[in-house]
Amino acid sequence: MLNQWLRELKESHESIDQRFIALSDQISRLCSDLQRDFDLFQVREELVRLDNVIAMTMFTKWSTDVLLVLASMGSSRFEDIRKSLAGISGKVLSRKLKFLEEKNLIKRTVLNTRPPRATYQLTEGGIIVDKLAMPVMLYLRYLENVHQSR
Repeated sequence: MLNQWLRELKESHESIDQRFIALSDQISRLCSDLQRDFDLFQVREELVRLDNVIAMTMFTKWSTDVLLVLASMGSSRFEDIRKSLAGISGKVLSRKLKFLEEKNLIKRTVLNTRPPRATYQLTEGGIIVDKLAMPVMLYLRYLENVHQSR
């Protein structure tokens, strides 16, 4: 009985592994096609420099956290976001929200209330980033689960 269960578990993991491999191959082909179509960067070193700048600004601690919170909670007020992000100060959250708004990943809507309140939500660009990140998050959760089961 245990051997049967272990065999099924192994087959299940192999199937999931193959699906993630196929997805990563599809994504790689898509990225190659898009890069060729855009033809924005002739010099590889410039592309690497730009990728580093993007990574250093977009993948900072609180930027990704704010995007994940808004993706899961939807339209949210400042205090709701702050409470969801244990340890972030109001000042840092305010800076991150402004930064993400400047990058057109989130939208701030001021409500006509007394006192004035604002809500934040992902823009279309933010939703696309969330959708693109979803396979990565699923794969990392899968790896974590596989690692814990061993």
